[in-house]
Amino acid sequence: MTANEVLQISQLTPSDADELLAFIRQFQQDDPLRPLTVVGPSNYAHLSLRHRLGRSGIANVQFMVFARLAEFLGAPSLSAQGKSPLTPVVGSALVREISSQATGILEPLRDHPSTHLSLRRTFRQLRHATEDALDSLAAQGGLRAETVALYREYRKRTADYYDAEDLAEAAADAVRSGSPRGLDDLGFIVFFRERGLTPAQRNLAQALAQEGKCAMLLGLTNDPDADRSAIALANELDGKENPNHPVHPVSPRAHLLVAPDAHQELRWVIRRIMRRAESGTPFHRMAVLYRKEAPYDTLIREELDLAGVPVAGPNTASLADTAVGNTLTGLLDLHESDFGRDAVMAWLTGSPLKPPPGIDPASFNPTLWDTISKRAKVLRSAETWEQRLNQFADNLERDARDWEQQGEIYESRSLRMRSDADVARQLLHFITDLIKASDSSGNTTWEDYSRWAKELLDRYLADYNALPDSEQRTYDRIERILDELQSLDTVSPQPSFEVFRRALNEALQVSVGHLGSVGHGVFVAPLNLAAAMSFGVVHIVGMIEGAVPPAVRDDPLIPERDRELAGGSAAGLPVQQQRKDDERYDYLAALATAPEHTLSYPVADPAGQRENFPSRWFLEEASRLEGTPVFSNTLPQFSGRPWMTTITSMQRSLDTAQTGTHADAHDYNMERLHTWKDAGLRADAHPLAEDGVLAASMRLSAARLGRQFTEWDGNLSASEADFANILTGRPQSPTSLERWAKCPFSYFLGSILRLSVEESPDDIYDITPLERGSLVHAILEDFIEVARNEGRLPGPSEVWSDSQRAELRHIAIRHFADAESRGITGKAVLWQIARDEMLIDLDAFLDEDLRMRRQYGVSPIGVEAEFGIDSDGWQPAELTLPDGAHVRFRGKIDRVDANDDGKRVLVLDYKTGGSYSYRKLKDDPIDRGQRLQLAIYSLAARQALGAHAKDRNPDVSAAYWFVTSGGKFELMPSPPVNIEDEGVMERFSEGISTIVGGIRSGLFPANPGSGDPNDSYNYESNCRFCDFKTLCPSRRDVQWSRKSHAPQLTDYLSLAEDEH
Repeated sequence: MTANEVLQISQLTPSDADELLAFIRQFQQDDPLRPLTVVGPSNYAHLSLRHRLGRSGIANVQFMVFARLAEFLGAPSLSAQGKSPLTPVVGSALVREISSQATGILEPLRDHPSTHLSLRRTFRQLRHATEDALDSLAAQGGLRAETVALYREYRKRTADYYDAEDLAEAAADAVRSGSPRGLDDLGFIVFFRERGLTPAQRNLAQALAQEGKCAMLLGLTNDPDADRSAIALANELDGKENPNHPVHPVSPRAHLLVAPDAHQELRWVIRRIMRRAESGTPFHRMAVLYRKEAPYDTLIREELDLAGVPVAGPNTASLADTAVGNTLTGLLDLHESDFGRDAVMAWLTGSPLKPPPGIDPASFNPTLWDTISKRAKVLRSAETWEQRLNQFADNLERDARDWEQQGEIYESRSLRMRSDADVARQLLHFITDLIKASDSSGNTTWEDYSRWAKELLDRYLADYNALPDSEQRTYDRIERILDELQSLDTVSPQPSFEVFRRALNEALQVSVGHLGSVGHGVFVAPLNLAAAMSFGVVHIVGMIEGAVPPAVRDDPLIPERDRELAGGSAAGLPVQQQRKDDERYDYLAALATAPEHTLSYPVADPAGQRENFPSRWFLEEASRLEGTPVFSNTLPQFSGRPWMTTITSMQRSLDTAQTGTHADAHDYNMERLHTWKDAGLRADAHPLAEDGVLAASMRLSAARLGRQFTEWDGNLSASEADFANILTGRPQSPTSLERWAKCPFSYFLGSILRLSVEESPDDIYDITPLERGSLVHAILEDFIEVARNEGRLPGPSEVWSDSQRAELRHIAIRHFADAESRGITGKAVLWQIARDEMLIDLDAFLDEDLRMRRQYGVSPIGVEAEFGIDSDGWQPAELTLPDGAHVRFRGKIDRVDANDDGKRVLVLDYKTGGSYSYRKLKDDPIDRGQRLQLAIYSLAARQALGAHAKDRNPDVSAAYWFVTSGGKFELMPSPPVNIEDEGVMERFSEGISTIVGGIRSGLFPANPGSGDPNDSYNYESNCRFCDFKTLCPSRRDVQWSRKSHAPQLTDYLSLAEDEH
């Protein structure tokens, strides 16, 4: 074949396969079985071409990519020289080894993974550089010289290995020497739509051409930049200048879409796909292409899957993303977090694990383990897991035993507590075994680590036969990767665990393969994989400026300017212009695969919360269609053109669905409902609203928009539930009734439905106010109890002795140590500050206690006085309501003081926070029902102490005592609440009647509280610390204003908003 016959140049078109077919027919006209091999741009292009040629009766034609051709012809000679393939695993290991030798600018960063990544990328780009170019770069000194030195060392260390360039050179030598094995089997070679070949690949193509063994069919786009590489290749092959514009450009049918976001963009595309499918276009004749991976690589497949549309193309998931890969990498990553609870539970709940030995498969429940570990407040480290889980289990078993004896809980509850304790110990056993099994300290070689990783997989991963077929294939591939890692002992001896983990993670970043089968589904892929394929229509999505084309980043090790100084592309150094040309070619080649295409872009990026702008190539196409320049700011004015669709909202999206085919059943239902409403018909009269979720949601929406108090707003008075039964069993606690007074809906969720928030333990920086308050309570309780047991309680005017002050400090330090052991104290520095503050407050407490006792003439007679809890304590406090109903209460009083004859009693409830929110007690002794403790505690003390009085009931008053310097050791209210006061008793009885009546009647509205909307702290004050605020409507203030005046809520409104 002459030099002129070797090369053919033509325009890229959707009928490229016809050009190839014509060439093959001409080549095989004398012998239909004459062998021929097509070397094309991708395996996907080969499948597309094979389908087209197969229907034409062509035989004995095989397809392969250039790398496979080079391997086929060059590998035998390289293997005969004793060389091995330079795999990514070996290459990465050598880069890490060589990077560790850096002594210049890179020395501080030589062990960082980002440095290794940059070096690998730069080494690949230097692979084609001439020696003169490398010398020129090295002569620039500094980082350039160091990078070149490391690269040359890398090439020296890889002398016994061969890469793709070596294969191509060896193949070219074999062709010229006439000794390539298998060349006759390949027959004549046709390079179809190849471009951008490396120097060695061009050498191989020239060698084949010189032997008359090949032809090259190049395709051009009519764009000078995009065609630069192909034209240069053509010039090199035939030794003459070739034109940039061989034929006249074509004008494909095009349509542009501007969508509000990526989801609506893809819904529109799927509608177009379904319409074409209905008109007879097979799915495999349609493609959805993208350049910006996130979110399109997964979002397109998810949306097509929801629509029931088959998909074909590359799978963007890597081996590390698979269930098996995630199990292994997640297990190794646990070391980095020191077995942090979140990391362990993410691995446990997200991996296909086998039940641990000794655990019944039916009871193996990682989700329950997640809940238990949260409740145990586990953070990280083997010591914390052991301490917290053991302590949690012990506390559960103790509480179950004690509460059972006290009759406080049902038997089912105690059984659940013991079961949770067993689960905690089960989890601890598993974690202990996990930490021990994953200990890698005995590993010193790659073989040790690889064998250890296999053992971990076998120990924890579900049985091989129980895995899906795809995961079995993944398991086999990962095993082969681990086997390959063993070979690194001769390359990079004595790796650390971190080096092994990084190497494995890098090796697992390869693709799992492909999705579906090309020819049986919509082709979904990046732009660069579409070249030389053939479709009926192509959709290119995500045409966003900055993404299509993407910004070209400079190499930090050898920047563009230095490459140009060293000779640039002429010297084998890739430059930015080449990458820009490649991007342009990929885009135009993708457009050329079909006679019709759509381009689309989303205006907004909800995830990034930013506005997108159309790609310059999107505007270029708009300008072509309009016949005049179109810019980003003028694009909206063309939305009425036949070639452009603009979707401004979900409603507009449904409008476009009316004139097309629906993406799926949901799309159809939404469009039908939208059309119904547009016709002026009521949405609730549509057949879809007769039952199901839509009907319920419409009833909810209508009810909440109205002013009537309905079941959707918390009015359960018509339900069959017996809410009165809740109040007649166990005595009521003041806090639960206060919750109803504050927000009945919160009471319903917490006290009736028994919902609670399972908080995830975080790193504790400082002791929480709740834990701090409990700590102070416990210290003061122990202190008063010790003094009482020793008979050393002071009288109303007696001071605390120095020895008692020392005893209080001793008790405090003991409790501090216990708090530290429970891990609730936070960081050491902040805890030391908190300790010192509490010790100062405790010492001041003794002085303030003397002042308080003198003022009221009392001294302590009891601490932690329980009532209504067990038989050893006081009886439940009982109140008879005006309607004759009886309500019993339970609780625990922090401290009870009395005068010498016991006729005057002061009940104290310690508080360690601020007193601001208690200020309303001076006007209302129960603060709208939200402060019932003092009245109930007074009632309990009067009934308990009065039962032993000989002549009359004691005079009982109660107050909150703020026992910190921050609370100014203030008693509130002042004077204390006196239950003997007729007004106090009347207000208390009235509040309890309203609360009990509301619960019995099933009234549970959501009351967000009042406040100034401009005051973000006090507005909706009831919701500020509510666990359930995310369950309420977003405009709960508006809803409450509508519902609060319902007649059923008159009594509640009087209680909740009455100012006394």
